[in-house]
Amino acid sequence: MSESIPLLLRLFRRCRPRLVGVGAHTSSIAQDLETGEMMTINWDLSTVASWVELQPWQLECAKFVGMLPNPADEKSWSAEQVEQIRRLVSEIEGRFGKIRPLGATKCAPLLAERVNRDVVPNDIRVLAERGHLEVVGTYKPPDDWQAHALFAPAKVDALAVEQVDAVVTARQQGTTATVSDQEASAMLGWRGGQFMVAVHMKKIEPNMVGRFARADVTALAADSEFQEQLRQLFGGVA
Repeated sequence: MSESIPLLLRLFRRCRPRLVGVGAHTSSIAQDLETGEMMTINWDLSTVASWVELQPWQLECAKFVGMLPNPADEKSWSAEQVEQIRRLVSEIEGRFGKIRPLGATKCAPLLAERVNRDVVPNDIRVLAERGHLEVVGTYKPPDDWQAHALFAPAKVDALAVEQVDAVVTARQQGTTATVSDQEASAMLGWRGGQFMVAVHMKKIEPNMVGRFARADVTALAADSEFQEQLRQLFGGVA
C-alpha cells in the first residue's frame, strides 16, 4: 500500500522501517517494526533525505556538485543507491554545513562584518572564481534572466582575511580578471542593457558566477565595426 510522504516521515522519526525489497528498483517494500504495517517507499529526494536524516537542500547541494549517483529513473534512486547516499552523510554535512546556502548578496554583509572589510557581492563571486569558495547550487529570481550562484555560509565564514583582502584590493584597483555586467557597461560607457545585447550578439559566455572575462570586454571596446552596428541598433546611441 502506498503511503504519503508525511506519514513516511512520521514513521522514520518513530522507528527505522525494515527494508524487505531492495536492489535496483526505485521503490521498496518496508515493514514498520512497531506496527507490522507494510508500505511502499518511493525513493525521491525528499524521502531519501528523511531516510538518511539530512535536509532536502543538503541533498540538492550534493546532487548539484556531483556527489550523488545519478537517479535510476528521472526522479527516484534505487534502494542500492540510497545505501550509497547514506554512506555519504558525514561528507555531505561537512561540505555544505547545516545552514541553507545563500547568494552573494546575503553572504557579502556577513563576511564584511566578520573581517571588518568593505565586501560587496561581486567580491564573493570573485572568491569563488579563485577557488576559495564552492558554488553549491543556483537560483533564478523571477525578474532576472540569469541564474545566481549559492554558497555554503560555513565556508564563507571560514575564508581567511588575506584571501578577502586580495579580492577587495583587486576590485578597488580595477585589476580583477573578470567583471560584472554593470562593471562592463561602465568600462564601455554603454547604457544599461546594451552590454547584454552585445553578449548575445557576440555569444560571450559568463562564467560559473555570472561574470565576464575582462579581456572580452576590452575586445568589444576595440571593435569599432561592432560598435557601429550597436549604435544603429540603438538608434545612433551607444
